[in-house]
Amino acid sequence: MNPKNPARRVLWISISLLSAGCTIHRLPTPVVPHCDGSTLSQFWKCVEREAVPTRSESGFVSSMRVASVVRKRSDQDEGRACRGATPSGFELKDGIEMPSGRAPLHALWFAPPERAPIVIVVHGLYDSKFSKYVRVTSDLLRAEGFGVLAPDMRWHGCLLTPAWLPTLGLEEGRDLVAWGEWLRKEHPGHPIGLIGFSLGGLSVLHAAGEPRAAEVFDAGAIAVSPAGALARTADDLDSPASFLDSGFTFVLRASFRGYLRHRTGKLGAESGSFRTFLQWLADHAGFPEGTTVGRLLEMADPAPAAALTRRPLLVVASRNDPIVSREAAYQLSRAALDKDNPYLHVIETAFGGHIGQIGLFPEWMATLVITFFRASPAVIPKNF
Repeated sequence: MNPKNPARRVLWISISLLSAGCTIHRLPTPVVPHCDGSTLSQFWKCVEREAVPTRSESGFVSSMRVASVVRKRSDQDEGRACRGATPSGFELKDGIEMPSGRAPLHALWFAPPERAPIVIVVHGLYDSKFSKYVRVTSDLLRAEGFGVLAPDMRWHGCLLTPAWLPTLGLEEGRDLVAWGEWLRKEHPGHPIGLIGFSLGGLSVLHAAGEPRAAEVFDAGAIAVSPAGALARTADDLDSPASFLDSGFTFVLRASFRGYLRHRTGKLGAESGSFRTFLQWLADHAGFPEGTTVGRLLEMADPAPAAALTRRPLLVVASRNDPIVSREAAYQLSRAALDKDNPYLHVIETAFGGHIGQIGLFPEWMATLVITFFRASPAVIPKNF
């Protein structure tokens, strides 16, 4: 093992953790309460009926549960990121064109039973529709009678090309709306919801604020550990880290930078900090001429978009997230209060790391997700 290679280092540590049983498995069958009525207060009371678990675990270990490290190596290669085993019960949707320059749809698909909701499952940074946490979440939804669409996002999976550069959720949110509209045409009568993880959660928050979101996503949305407080998060990802000052968190940050160097090298971009890459995006991804990193981060701040939601929007964050600052959850809660919008709701767990709640609290997460999407279509949308 080359100790200077962060991707190899995190792979070695991850394999050790996985061999010790630190991974995620199929989510258990949830015991879902019956939710009466369609008022928002009744809905949130029902969603939060199960107390937030208090089982403790380091943010690093919880985050590594969902790392899909072996799959992640494939997801960094343009030739392999689009290939993977189709899970049992699913089929592939490949290259379905969308209008108005939206990204084409490459996704895993499970057709819904009659009138059942369809949930779009959105992966995070450096991952794809084949990542294990996407598969585990999709399997839960399928087993509980939902339709499922798990797409590849821009600069990931089948869209891992310079033609589809990432935009920190701005264009990705609009892609989700376009895919949701396609679903409504292909499968009328089915409510549609969203669940996104990390960068996928950021895209979900932006989608929720789009003008047509309330009509398209009538089953609401969940964002798990969504990227937020973007300026602070960018600084944290770029900050020097060692085991002495941040424990094993430095492994996650070193791995992040390793994958970033690999991908920016493929683009011919300068291999520097995350902010260096963001400036490259500002110059090459269709933003107005002269866009600075600061302006890009301001545009991509999810709080203003999320605060416009007219359907239930649940944010699940953990206080020991080693990637996204706690300030992100605070900013989202603050935005909901400032806009007097109770449709945006934040639940913080004390532990769970970065999107690791499905591994640390599988029973709670399974119940939360299924309760939300079974009850959300009945909630009357907000009228501004």
